[in-house]
Amino acid sequence: MTTDNQVKSFAYHDPAQPTEPVSIEQARRLATTALSDLVGSEDASFSLVSEADQGTEGVRFTWERAIPDESTLKLQATSLVRGGLVSEVKVTPDYTTDFEKEFRANRNRNNPEKLFTFLSVMMATLALAAFYLLSLSRGEIDHRSTLVLFAAVFLLGSFITLYGNSADESIVNASASDMANQWGRRAKLLLQPLAEVFFYALGLALLWSVGLALARRRDTLRVASLAGLLKGHLLSKPIAWRVAIGLLLGGIVSAVPYLVAASNLFPGMEVGGPNPELFATSAPALTGFSQCIGFMPFLLYGFLVPLMNRHIRATRVVRLVGVVVGWIWLIDSGVYESSILGALTVSGLTIVILDEIYWRYDLLALCAALLASSAATSAWSLLVQPSDSLRLSGGRALMGLGVLLVIALASGLKGREVRLEDELPTLPIDTNPARQRAERERLMAEFDVARQAQQRMLPTSPPQIPGYEIAASCRPAREVGGDLYDFLTLPNERIGIVVADVSGKGVPAALYMTLTKGLLASIAENESDPSLILREVNRHLYEVCGRKMFVTMILGVLDPATQTLTYARAGHNPGVWRSVQSQTHTLLRAPGLGLGLNKGKLFNRSLRLESIQVKPGDALLFYSDGITEAMNGALEEYGEERLLTAVASTDGLSAAQTQDAILADVNEFLNGTPPQDDMTLVVVRVGY
Repeated sequence: MTTDNQVKSFAYHDPAQPTEPVSIEQARRLATTALSDLVGSEDASFSLVSEADQGTEGVRFTWERAIPDESTLKLQATSLVRGGLVSEVKVTPDYTTDFEKEFRANRNRNNPEKLFTFLSVMMATLALAAFYLLSLSRGEIDHRSTLVLFAAVFLLGSFITLYGNSADESIVNASASDMANQWGRRAKLLLQPLAEVFFYALGLALLWSVGLALARRRDTLRVASLAGLLKGHLLSKPIAWRVAIGLLLGGIVSAVPYLVAASNLFPGMEVGGPNPELFATSAPALTGFSQCIGFMPFLLYGFLVPLMNRHIRATRVVRLVGVVVGWIWLIDSGVYESSILGALTVSGLTIVILDEIYWRYDLLALCAALLASSAATSAWSLLVQPSDSLRLSGGRALMGLGVLLVIALASGLKGREVRLEDELPTLPIDTNPARQRAERERLMAEFDVARQAQQRMLPTSPPQIPGYEIAASCRPAREVGGDLYDFLTLPNERIGIVVADVSGKGVPAALYMTLTKGLLASIAENESDPSLILREVNRHLYEVCGRKMFVTMILGVLDPATQTLTYARAGHNPGVWRSVQSQTHTLLRAPGLGLGLNKGKLFNRSLRLESIQVKPGDALLFYSDGITEAMNGALEEYGEERLLTAVASTDGLSAAQTQDAILADVNEFLNGTPPQDDMTLVVVRVGY
């Protein structure tokens, strides 16, 4: 049946159909009536050329009709009458032998773009196999996400095959006599399209596994959101936004050939019609989604571009090569007809848009754009048909795209926050001893550089203040740590004393410690109030950290002229004030939340500024939790009580002696147990 509801062929099979023979005259009348019903008033132009009695199969009649001004083409009509019923009637084109030979020769003739596509795909396939084996030997293949992608594509493709184009096409192409053993024949007909789906999904999975291994070497964020999607995190904000952006931009991609054709810049340019399978399926709305991830674009941006990006430092060169390769591949796709300049223009614009989507966003946005482009093109092709059922299917396809877009937008607005870096799968441990040793040596060298850089960021010596002594030290539990102490030079000869602790340990904590130090130095240039400084630091950290990391801090401002300490505390361990005259100690417990946990309203409300008056001989201690939470072999913590006792025993000592005495007491308590956290200590002693 054509899209305007005209029947072009009919076949009927019923195993219980009577097979009693009928006369040739009766069969001829039935066949002629069926032909007349099929072609209408044109039946008179058909001439009967043969009638053959096929026994129990029935009687087959054949007519021919010449086409005016077409020496290479004529129409052939056939009708099969069996048991007094018309089982089959159809009209098919019948080309001359010379024309068919010429057509096959033209179709098989090599042209430059076809040759380039064939050679480039073959080279890419060989490179894919080589890099897969290499990555597999290095333990860089993430099998989990690879299997998830394979399963998702295979299941989706199988669903479309069973209820969409491939199965229907195979069954329609089978003759009525081939369907005698209905279920066995159906199973046989489905094997080929299911096998195609299997190898298609396998190819995409291999491309993903190797592309992921390559991208993690240099450009991890291009694959992070797709890795998160394969973990099932569709409803998280960054992943949902990329899906939504891709779906929206896919509409632009699908409109490019039609806009170029409508511009009349290329006379005679026509856009190739939709895939004929779209009209041969019982579920046309599904057919548009059958190419949800185009193989050639995924080969280009999922494998070749990461491969080039790994070995070519100049991103512009990588993009240029990728655009040229994609441009030639699109020209060879055969979508655009009648104008080579039109094909060049459409292919160029399309690949430029796809390239921009990949580099501005990532691979997931590109896949979403390809999905939307394929589905939208099919949907509009269905909507312009005269058949109500086809228009309804087109509406359903657009509705499906709309539902996906609404879900993506809603998740982008209301979904949970995630860091794309955390979505990347963890590489398995390499068990090769030589590579393990080389990797360990490389990491140790990098950690040594990081440790030296971090130590250089700490003050080289405490500030010299008449009438005061200051001593400070920071001992990372690892090569690099997240503790920080600093001294801020403030107006009116005041000194800011900072001790901070970044959540976590190692390199991430050290990076946020560096950020915190920079923020403090920048804000302190224009502000001297401890609470205002902490509020500004909190605001900036919240914007950067996104609540993934937080910082505790105590900031005291010492005014030597008035012998006062004004301080604010953001979730940090309380400072210690040891009064020599009264032989008492006081914990400086001003309330406050940690930095980076709240945007500002709750943090500002919880923060409180307090002041104390110090006297000669008094000691002030600022420390990190690595001291009070130091744990010995018996799993006992050092604790605040031991710290206060140690401080009390240092009356009359200098700041440096006090610091050494406290750290020695902690080391004695640990009794050889390595510290589990960074230990930072700043001591201020008021002179007599």
